[in-house]
Amino acid sequence: MRGFVTGATGFVGSAIVPELIGAGHQVLGLARSDAAASSLTAAGADVQRASLDDLESLRNGASAADVVIRAAFIHDFANYAAAAEIDRCAIERIGAVPADSERPFIVTSGIALAALGRVAREAAVANSNFPRKSEEAVASAAAGGARVGGAPSSFSSRRRRSWIRPAAARYHAVADEGVAFREIAEVIGRPLNVPIVSKSPEEATDHFGWFAHFAGSTVLLRARGRRNNWDGVR
Repeated sequence: MRGFVTGATGFVGSAIVPELIGAGHQVLGLARSDAAASSLTAAGADVQRASLDDLESLRNGASAADVVIRAAFIHDFANYAAAAEIDRCAIERIGAVPADSERPFIVTSGIALAALGRVAREAAVANSNFPRKSEEAVASAAAGGARVGGAPSSFSSRRRRSWIRPAAARYHAVADEGVAFREIAEVIGRPLNVPIVSKSPEEATDHFGWFAHFAGSTVLLRARGRRNNWDGVR
């Protein structure tokens, strides 16, 4: 099998690529920079040089693949609306290629803002006020005949060697339950001999910058009958 992976050297893609290659599959990874291209080559993947807004390159990569995995997103929070629009266009363009075929199209999105203040279930519709429209774009591709499946991603995921993925299914890719942000900080700080301190919301904003909103959020998920949560800063 030959897979086309965007975001192939990112947080999610860098875990997907070696899994595919280790299972005996060929990988074509999208790379925007020389460093990303070198990383993919070293991992044993083929490289397609292009950026996420190069829709023609995305079409060519998807056309040459047996499965397409979209794991890319431009994390430019100063221009988040523009990044979200590029993401939407990329998904719709890739989704148009496998339309009316058996080629799976797997898309990652996000869970941190999926259902603020309530438990998020995999069947829930994404927050329409959220600028990122990954799931809406997936729905559009599915309506056009693409065999799509979503995998909302989080900070950790349970590795599985094989699974059955029904068309148009959603999965919350989380593994750990009830992990408080303070516990994460303690695990990092202990071997570095860095003291752990509590910060007010105002102090956290100054300290974390754009990440403060995520650091202070409580994410409640119900995935396949389980309830998972990461408590925010305490």
